[in-house]
Amino acid sequence: MKVSIVTTSYNSGETIRDTLMSVAQQTYSDIEHIIIDGNSNDSTLSIVKEFSHVAKVISEKDKGIYDAMNKGLKNASGDVIGILNSDDILYDKKAIYNIVEAFKSKELDAVYGNIEYVTHDLKKVTRVWNSCTFKKNLIWIAWQPPHPGFYAKKTTYDKVGNFDLSFKIAADFDWLFRAFFVEKIKSDYIDHRIVKMREGGASNGSLKIRYTLIKDYFKTYSQNKLVGIAMIAIPLRLLSRIPQFFKNRNEK
Repeated sequence: MKVSIVTTSYNSGETIRDTLMSVAQQTYSDIEHIIIDGNSNDSTLSIVKEFSHVAKVISEKDKGIYDAMNKGLKNASGDVIGILNSDDILYDKKAIYNIVEAFKSKELDAVYGNIEYVTHDLKKVTRVWNSCTFKKNLIWIAWQPPHPGFYAKKTTYDKVGNFDLSFKIAADFDWLFRAFFVEKIKSDYIDHRIVKMREGGASNGSLKIRYTLIKDYFKTYSQNKLVGIAMIAIPLRLLSRIPQFFKNRNEK
C-alpha cells in the first residue's frame, strides 16, 4: 500500500527540514512525498533538494494553501493520501505504519488519529487534540477529526472532490463534513498521535480570524441545507473545546 504525503509550503525555511526529516525517518517505506511549493524565494527549495526520498516537487504561484492541497491531490499516485504541512512533523517513526495497519485491518475509506500542538521549537506541548470514533450525531457539535492526522484512500478523495477555494479558512472542515456527513465514508479512529503541529496556524489567530472561521462553518451547513442544525452545532463546537483546554493546562 503506497502512501502519498502532500506537503504544502511557501517560504517555510528551516521548518520544512523538520517536516522532511520526520517523513524520511518513517519505519514504513512505501511513501511518496510530494512538495507543493508556492514559488518560494528563500531557502525552502534548496533544503528540499537535500532529501532524496522526495518524489516530486512543484514550485509555482498558487491561490493559497487549499489550492496547493488540490494540486497535491491531483499529483498523488498513492493508494492513501495524507497532508502534512511544512510547519508540522509526523509524531514518531511509526506514525505512517500505524495508519497503514489500520487500513489493512478493515475495509475503510479513511483513518485518523490525534494531534499534538507544540511550540515553535517543538519542545513543549501546548495542547492535545484527541479525537473520537465517528458517530452521525456528531453533526450536532460541528465535529471534525484533526485534519493533519487524517488519511484517506485516493478513491475517497475522488468521491468527495477537491477543497472548495471559496472558503477563507475552513475548507478542510468543509471537505471533512462532505466526507463524513454527506458521502458517509467508512472510517476508523486510532488512539495514536499522528502529527506534532506548531502553534500559529491559519485558524488559531485573532478574533477576526475566528469570526471568519465561524462564518465558514455556517457556510458549510448552509450549502447542505442544514442552517437550523448549524444554529445549535456551531456554539456547541465552541463549548466542546473548553474541557480539553483545561485538561491540557492541568497536564503541563
